[in-house]
Parts: sequence; structure tokens; C-alpha cells
Amino acid sequence: MSTPWEVHPKSFFDLLFDVVVLLPSILARADRIFPRDPILQRRLLAQDLLANCLSLEKQFDGWYNSVSPGGICPYGFEDPEQSGAQIPFSDTFAFRDAVTAIMFIYYWTSLVLFYPCIEHLHQAIFQPVMDAFPQVPPTLPQHLLIEPLKYSPKEVRELAANVCRSLDFALNATVQPDMLVVPLFVVQEFYRAINESAGDGQLELMWCEGFRARLATKGQDIADVIKDKKWQAVSAY
Repeated sequence: MSTPWEVHPKSFFDLLFDVVVLLPSILARADRIFPRDPILQRRLLAQDLLANCLSLEKQFDGWYNSVSPGGICPYGFEDPEQSGAQIPFSDTFAFRDAVTAIMFIYYWTSLVLFYPCIEHLHQAIFQPVMDAFPQVPPTLPQHLLIEPLKYSPKEVRELAANVCRSLDFALNATVQPDMLVVPLFVVQEFYRAINESAGDGQLELMWCEGFRARLATKGQDIADVIKDKKWQAVSAY
């Protein structure tokens, strides 16, 4: 996060990764908290982690505000007839270049993983505990008060849709299609969970499978182009 950049300014993408790199440890802590019995200690651990989550969320918000000052929309919309938009997404996003597209794809993908964690921590805090009688609802300090709907599956679904609506532009613009494998995996797992729990999301899963095929085709096309080139030509490509 620091040494390689002493004489080189960081790009917005680099700054985003400085925030994203903090996410795995938070998700790992949450994975250790949720299976515990609902006792006071678990509630306190959840409150402590919620505080860390909200601090990280401020860093995500700060990054977004720096790259989109004044709330300027970072993307446009491609002509549905020209972009090949497919059901269930009626249109696709357009960005100024591939790097910007992949940058926002990673931002939204991170939130698809992050927001359910915040929602589940909030639910764990207000879950009745086994080792307290009478039951007294927790009183959260001001800095831990959140609007639960912001982190609901409905809102996360909008973020996942943003990822999907951006993937084809990024795929067409980049020569590194492997950068799109993880975002595709994350949104596909999100839609699969919705399908298993509520029987919804089947159209999105079909779209993801179609994009996976387009991703594989682009990867093979690039491999065919560069397989016989020397290293200097590959670098230029």
C-alpha cells in the first residue's frame, strides 16, 4: 500500500484496492461470529465488527465521492439495439475506457459481498440472547445506527445488476478478460442463493452462463492472437 508508490502517484483503481484489501479480514471475522450461540458475548462481538464495517464503508464512500465528485454519474448507457443487451437487463453501461469499467465493476462487486455482512451483523445484534433475563433490546450508540433497508437483498440485487450491466462493455474493451472472472463468480453466487431461497433469479443465472461463454470465447481469441508472437509483440498488444 505504500512502498511501491513513494515516487509514483496512485490511480483511482490503486486507491480502490487500498480499501478492498481490508474487506477479507472483516468477512472472516463475521464468519466466526455468526455460528456462535446467541449470547451477550456474541452481541458485543457483532457490535464491535459493525463499527469496523461502518468505518470501512466510509472509506468506500470517500473513494466513490473522489472519483465521481458532485455525484456525477460515472457511466452512460449504450444503445440497447447496438449493445446486444439481453434479458433480464434492458440496457448496458458504457464507460470512457476499459480500466474505468473494471474499476467500477470491482467497486460494486465488493459491495455485493460487503452489504449482506452489515445486514447480518445488525440482525445478530438485535437477536434475543440466551443468557439475559429479562430480555432487553440493545441500545446502540449513535455511530452504530444504520438504515437496514440500505443493506437489504433488494439493494444488493441492484448492485449485482450494475455489475452485470457493465461486464459486456468491459469484455469488449479489455485484453485482460481474466479480470472479470471474480466479479462474474460473485454475482452468480448471489443470484444462485436467491434462487435457492426464494425461487427467483433464474433469468439472471441464465444471463451469467451466457456471459461465461462470451468470456471464454474472448479469452480463446486473445490466446490465438498472441500464442505465436514474441514477448515484445505481446507487450505491445
